[in-house]
Amino acid sequence: MKETDYYNNILAWLEEEFEYYIGGGYYRGDKELFYIDKGPTMKCRLDIIGIKNIGSHNTVEDNIEIIGIEVKDDKTIKYQHLAQTSGYKIFVHKAYLATTAKITSEDLYWARILGVGLITIESKNSFKIVLEASLNEPNQTEMLRLLESLSIGVCTICRNYFFTWDIVDNEKYKTYVKLRRVKQINILQKGELDNYKDLFEKQKSFSKEDKFFRYICKPCATRIGI
Repeated sequence: MKETDYYNNILAWLEEEFEYYIGGGYYRGDKELFYIDKGPTMKCRLDIIGIKNIGSHNTVEDNIEIIGIEVKDDKTIKYQHLAQTSGYKIFVHKAYLATTAKITSEDLYWARILGVGLITIESKNSFKIVLEASLNEPNQTEMLRLLESLSIGVCTICRNYFFTWDIVDNEKYKTYVKLRRVKQINILQKGELDNYKDLFEKQKSFSKEDKFFRYICKPCATRIGI
């Protein structure tokens, strides 16, 4: 089997077992968005991504947790597999390597040092966490760039997260409920930013090479009288 043959089943496993949001809504017309092979640039893409809103409903701010999974179909775990997965920690809170290889004590040793979790692929439809990933604090700028590639932004004022496109529900994916606080905020879509030139700068530049959007959610815009 190809590594990509496992993607959809691992994605479904993340949703069913751990209630991570994995995409699945429709946006830009009828284009379906899944969090497979996504990233801020073509040179930096994660095989599988899940997002969970772990913020309490008793608090004002959202608190999200992002998981990134690298999938390898190989007879053994190579150090470069672990190192590549560890590199995801720039973007995500938990980084996992999902592998068809038999996991050895040496693999566990190096994975613990690198803070990488291990998932064994028992079959096309069966997966098991062998080692939990360490909880990591990603680089905030790079995390926001990753979220933007997933059509999720953070409000500059209230720091809550929301979809930057008007994503339509698909009842197949129960994690819409778990991301309800993110989902229910009506937001200013990218196409509407032109009407608010005094407030926004599209593609605010931090360097000549690095550009991404700054956003404000509609409740905050209404609150400050826009």
